[in-house]
Amino acid sequence: MNEKKITSVYVEKRLLELAKVRGINVSEVLNNVLKSLVEDETVIQLENLEKRIIELEAELQKLRAQREAIRKAREEKLAKENREEAIRQTLERLKAALRNKNRRAGTREEAEINREILKLKAELTRLTGMTEGSVDWVEVMRALNLNGVEAAVKLAMRRGRHE
Repeated sequence: MNEKKITSVYVEKRLLELAKVRGINVSEVLNNVLKSLVEDETVIQLENLEKRIIELEAELQKLRAQREAIRKAREEKLAKENREEAIRQTLERLKAALRNKNRRAGTREEAEINREILKLKAELTRLTGMTEGSVDWVEVMRALNLNGVEAAVKLAMRRGRHE
């Protein structure tokens, strides 16, 4: 054991005499007291570290929850944008097919154009949840014919189902 001799320690004379009478080694007592104090300080530091770890773990959980909420919001926004773009493309193709139908009326290509129009209407129904002939459907088609694709897309996004 690495020891250092202390030349002067101030102790009450009466206590020192009582310790000698009882056979108490003052150096050993002082070593034990100092050791206990140092160990208590270490225990306190460890307890403080454990509390800090618990706080940091709680904060980490909170941050993970926030990250998950942000990820979910991004996915929902992307899904909405993708749905809107799909509706836009379908309405553009439908408008073009309807124009072609009028141009090709009475020709043999008319049946093929009618099949494409039916497919596009089914796709639009799938994307928006609106059934053909419903009030919402009629308003979207009216907007498509009168105001163009963008107006119809906005109306379809407002009136259609929201995933």
